[in-house]
Amino acid sequence: MAFDALTGQLYATDKSLLERGCGLVQHWRYDGALMRPERVARMDRCGYVNPEFWPVLWRAEG
Repeated sequence: MAFDALTGQLYATDKSLLERGCGLVQHWRYDGALMRPERVARMDRCGYVNPEFWPVLWRAEG
């Protein structure tokens, strides 16, 4: 998990699974009042696939 104070973004993932190309990747943004999800992607089958190509479960509008 990592937080970027300049952009207000929080990134969460399981690094042990990410290295094998599977798991859950979450991007959240603080809007001044709440942390809101921006993007959530998940890959159930490990196959060394880059997370940018994983199926997206949630994407914020805009």
